Amino acid sequence: MLSDLIFAFRSLRKSLGFTVVAVLTLGLGIGASTAMFSVVHSALLRPLPYPESDRIVHVWEETSAMGFPENTPAPANYYDWKAQSKTLEDMTAFRRWAFTLTGEGEATRIEGVKATPELFALLGVKPRLGRVFTAAEDQAGAPGVAVVSYALWRDRFGSDAALIGRTLSLDGSPMTVIGVMPAGFRVAGYESDIWTPMAFTPEERTRRGSHFLQVMAKLRPRVTLEQARAEMSGIAKRLELQYPESNSQVGAVVTSLRQTLSGRQKPMLLALLGIVGFLLLIACANVAGLLVARASSRQREFAVRAALGAGRAKLLRLQLVESSLLAAIACLLGLALAAWTKEGVSRLLPEALYGSKEIELNPVVLGFSMLAAALTAVLSGMAPALLAWRTAEADSLRQGSRNQVGGRAGLRQLLVGAEVTLSVMMLTGAGLFLHSFLKLQRQELGFDPEGVVTMRLVLPDRAYEKDERKVAFYRSSLEKIKAIPGVTDAGWTYRVPTSMAGGASMVTFDGRPAPPRGQEIVVPHRYVTPSYFSTMRMPLLEGRMMEARDTQGPVYGVMVNETFAKRFFQGRSALDSTFVDSNQEAKCRIIGVVADVREYNIDEPARPVMYNPLQAAPMVRDLVVRTAMEPGAVATLVRGEIRSIDAGLAVSHVQLMEDVLSKAVAGPRLQMVLAGVFAALALLLTGVGLAGVVAQSVVERTPEIGLRMALGAQRGHVLALVFRQGILPTGVGLAAGVALSLAMARTVQSLLYGVQAHDVQTFATVPLLLAMVSLLAMLLPALRALRIEPMSALRGD
Repeated sequence: MLSDLIFAFRSLRKSLGFTVVAVLTLGLGIGASTAMFSVVHSALLRPLPYPESDRIVHVWEETSAMGFPENTPAPANYYDWKAQSKTLEDMTAFRRWAFTLTGEGEATRIEGVKATPELFALLGVKPRLGRVFTAAEDQAGAPGVAVVSYALWRDRFGSDAALIGRTLSLDGSPMTVIGVMPAGFRVAGYESDIWTPMAFTPEERTRRGSHFLQVMAKLRPRVTLEQARAEMSGIAKRLELQYPESNSQVGAVVTSLRQTLSGRQKPMLLALLGIVGFLLLIACANVAGLLVARASSRQREFAVRAALGAGRAKLLRLQLVESSLLAAIACLLGLALAAWTKEGVSRLLPEALYGSKEIELNPVVLGFSMLAAALTAVLSGMAPALLAWRTAEADSLRQGSRNQVGGRAGLRQLLVGAEVTLSVMMLTGAGLFLHSFLKLQRQELGFDPEGVVTMRLVLPDRAYEKDERKVAFYRSSLEKIKAIPGVTDAGWTYRVPTSMAGGASMVTFDGRPAPPRGQEIVVPHRYVTPSYFSTMRMPLLEGRMMEARDTQGPVYGVMVNETFAKRFFQGRSALDSTFVDSNQEAKCRIIGVVADVREYNIDEPARPVMYNPLQAAPMVRDLVVRTAMEPGAVATLVRGEIRSIDAGLAVSHVQLMEDVLSKAVAGPRLQMVLAGVFAALALLLTGVGLAGVVAQSVVERTPEIGLRMALGAQRGHVLALVFRQGILPTGVGLAAGVALSLAMARTVQSLLYGVQAHDVQTFATVPLLLAMVSLLAMLLPALRALRIEPMSALRGD
């Protein structure tokens, strides 16, 4: 075997041009596959950083009838689930919370979590310093305690061990630091720097109408996910019978923690991994074609070896060792390419993708790369190895240097046909993703994002307990912010569009019979200031915009979107219709209809939405400012005005609204860009492979072409002879590729927006594009055939 390896190395060194092309081709395929697998491994395969993470589950309220198949549970439902479940243990509830840290320099917003004490036992992570909070500290009125992250302890407090026992002011309340968590600790993928007890009051524990918790638990030993789902579904049905007013059509659904973290992106990642797998196969077919051509030129060598006693197994081994050496070198190149592109790929990944910041070439990824290399060695080396196996000793020696064209040419054409088939499938996928992304980008947003800067400010409950004080702050802050030179307009809202979050209310229209229990009308709401609409430049379709007079009860003036008006009024005008909003139990009157805005996911159809004045329930947190200034500059001025009202408030999350939208389409953009890059590489490799087959055919048929030209064949006949060598595999490959694409297109339908899987434009464009590239690939060898000198070709034969 060592002698075979040395011989293969020397042989490849002599044919340096062939070696470089083959290594680059396989290196591109292995590199792209490794880079994509590193993303898939980080998001879907790498074990979660908790002991027995496969037993950790998420428990949601199932409220599909209201448009939320996985809804955040209410506190009372959580406590009932915890008390009644026999299949789950260590059930914990938590919610994300934005703390304002004061007394340590300028007021700073810190992302955190409020949780019940079971959280740390569930995740099985112990603090680096100190301890975690107990059940006794998770009581209303108990002294405030907090656990901080390693990053906050290091960066803000200089890794001072004396921080344990020190009191911090969080949201105006004293909190004693009792522990520091290990580096990298996160709860369900959320970046957090502070954890405090939930500390529900007895009244809060009984609430069933407020849905804001996240609930996790652990499967008991030997309990399956299906058993837990069945039990929780039964508990939810009992609660529905026990509390029909609040729990009608409220079920329970249990998902694995992995599904919660990566389930939404899983189809996209697997589709991209499949596409890059096609690229690797194309690279293998390309190199196999090169190796077949190389083996054809070595037929006499194989015949001599056979005559001297080399068996067929020896000839087979020589070819496989050569392809394995090529694959090994290509593997090193592929790993280098994957490492080089790692940062670029990371920047393309959606922030919401679990593990997007932790992509690495770890041992598992390296093992995948070596497996890919072994696969390429077998796939690319098998065809030439079989050709060597079939070498006929006597026939090859008798014919001397004359090549046996027919069988070898057919094999190369088969490989090219396979490349074309795979390229059609890849280009079709890339074309569908591109068409879908363009549709997503061009959809009507319902507002003008250009020149809008968004910021976040959360008022602490302790200092702003009364609604009157909150309303006064929002009114005063807008007056000051609008007076800043360079600011055109400003407004407050609960959440900016595409934020994938927000509350909902049950709506009961006046003059209509109350809907049956379980069929209540539930509508997402946004609490806003009147200036929000002008700041966002939302088109008014009917009625008038919200004004100051609409913000005073007892009847509040509300705006609704176009989908709300169409769904609930079906062609009639919605203006002046009144209804009761269950969230604040207030009467509302519709005063205007605005265009639809994607308040949740940008790739979802618009939902009915109502916009309530914040005075009805002052729950706003996002500030939108229309200005020509840079975000950093306007944020500095806004912070100054906010501090002039209350120095204990912190402004954070400063970004352009255009950047918010860019993040919202990060997933579709990722699949479009990567699928496009992979498809472009496939197109290049297919063109090169086709050109190589036609060129080799010209070389092998040079005597025949020379004879035809000597007998008076015209240039057109010669061109037709050459083009026939490539047109047949291209045509068959195009037909097979289109047929397979049609059969498999529906598997990506869920990843498309506004485009059908059998999109006519895509299926018409892709074969045309490949046909043009194929003709260009065949043109250079054809022109070379026209330059053949008949006499020289005949003498050479």
